[in-house]
Amino acid sequence: MDDSKSSTCALPGYRTVNVIVSTRADRELSLEILAEKLSGCVYEPEIFPGLVYRRSDPKATIIAFATGKITSVGSKSEEAARMSIVTTVSEIARIEGEINVGNITTENVVATVDVGRQIDIDKVSGCVLKTIYEPEQFPGVIHRPKDNVVVIIFKSGKLVTTGSKSENEAKSTLCAASKTLKECGCLIEKT
Repeated sequence: MDDSKSSTCALPGYRTVNVIVSTRADRELSLEILAEKLSGCVYEPEIFPGLVYRRSDPKATIIAFATGKITSVGSKSEEAARMSIVTTVSEIARIEGEINVGNITTENVVATVDVGRQIDIDKVSGCVLKTIYEPEQFPGVIHRPKDNVVVIIFKSGKLVTTGSKSENEAKSTLCAASKTLKECGCLIEKT
């Protein structure tokens, strides 16, 4: 899917709801020390091997591992997610000394939109390629437009995408799915 399509597709109500980014430090991290010195940290290695650091500015949850892997989850934009990593690395450096990290990589963008109409779910599963619909197990149609990217289509008109590697890709994925639903005649008036 071409990311440039997102600029020509109007999706009122489009929202990025979660961005996950990660990086790796050039050395191991002392999670016990960080847990003591960073306010808002939880480190319980008997339950989970990572340090969980809930940040408020920028708002995100940072998960750091002794191996040096650092992940940010819960941000509403790629910019905020990246900033949460940069800010956390600065805080770690003040505690542990100089630390270098690799590129910050976007791992997943979750986004949603409401197409403003109900969707004929039975028609979707017969018209749209690469779909799975098992209503006794899950109320939505699972559409896989490309490797690792999923669009979940609900009768209510809500579409959720996950697996995109950028906000542009998430938006263009939802644009393409919305267009396909319209072309297939799957959109119906809300009751």
